[in-house]
Amino acid sequence: LKRGMSEKHCMSSYNRSSHHHHEGGRSFGIGHDPRISFAMIFSALIHDVGHTGVPNSVLVEEEDELAILHNDVSVAEQNSLQVAFSLLQRDEFATLKRCICPTPEERKFFRKKVISMVMVTDISDQERIQIVASRWNAAFPRESEEEQGGDNGAADNREANNSNGQQQGVDSKGKQRQSMPPRRRPSRTKSIQSPELRASLTRQRRFTMFTTDAAVAEFANVRDRRLGIRTSMDFSGMLIDAYRTVDQLQQHAVLETMMNAADVAHTMQSFAIFCKWNRRLYKEFYVAFLSERLAFNPEENWYENQIGFFTHYIIPLSRKMKTCGVFGTTGNVFEYFATENKKRWIEDGELISVKITTEVKEEVERERRMRMNGSQSDILSILSDGFL
Repeated sequence: LKRGMSEKHCMSSYNRSSHHHHEGGRSFGIGHDPRISFAMIFSALIHDVGHTGVPNSVLVEEEDELAILHNDVSVAEQNSLQVAFSLLQRDEFATLKRCICPTPEERKFFRKKVISMVMVTDISDQERIQIVASRWNAAFPRESEEEQGGDNGAADNREANNSNGQQQGVDSKGKQRQSMPPRRRPSRTKSIQSPELRASLTRQRRFTMFTTDAAVAEFANVRDRRLGIRTSMDFSGMLIDAYRTVDQLQQHAVLETMMNAADVAHTMQSFAIFCKWNRRLYKEFYVAFLSERLAFNPEENWYENQIGFFTHYIIPLSRKMKTCGVFGTTGNVFEYFATENKKRWIEDGELISVKITTEVKEEVERERRMRMNGSQSDILSILSDGFL
């Protein structure tokens, strides 16, 4: 780990892998940068630590201390991050922390990656979903068009993409449109004419993101360039470019996609594994319902809800795993298993749902009785000790 985390090794690894291809895929600097690999593993390990067993919406509704602390935003995810990084600060993990973060710059890099990957797992945050979708569309515009042509729920996105008139397709009247030639980007070596923009480049200020003459030139010379995923601005009018290269933008988008896929990985594995974790999820919801912390009974529409989850979230996500190419030719397995599991659930899911709900009810009741018997035994033991 010490060798892998050394700055020299990391930088040489990233330079070697920035355009690396393997089995028809691209690594986007992920596979050969040990810092990113470790950040991914760390994020996966800690992303649900300290979970209370109820959705964020319940914590917000109950005005839970965690919701107050984190301002009702991605409460469980922020709590997991706080717990994990607080543990990492302990003296017993000092050696590990020095290996992960030997310099302040490495510490910022590691925290930024982990925070981004854990926060993206909150798929109930509509604003975050839109930001993630915008980042993906900016990083993989062609792939975005292709994946929107697939399963149910993609028609609205496809129509929105076609409304700008830049892609080939069918307009609202059913007529075939001709594809427009790609818009030419301005040369990044073109000199900056605006004295204000030129002056902004010479200011010695510190930012959390990168400011480049390329960002200023592109913004100044393209009429439809807008502030957003790739470019922001400070109060002085200075442009801030979040990504030095398209590869870095794509890397960010791919890391988010991989983390989202890992979070629901049971849906893209064998049907037996899917059913195993689906049952555990149902039990978590059912226990919350019995304790009156969940407003709905998960037993109602459990079968139908899984189909909708596959259709609108899992299958589009699995296509991203394929189209970004980070796993090369093996990237097809995610969509294959997701599609097969959906088909199998449509066929057998009703009976499986009945089995899950019945077994979970019996299991929860057994656990309740064991707790009661345990409590009674403890009371008798205490009383016996007192008399003795």
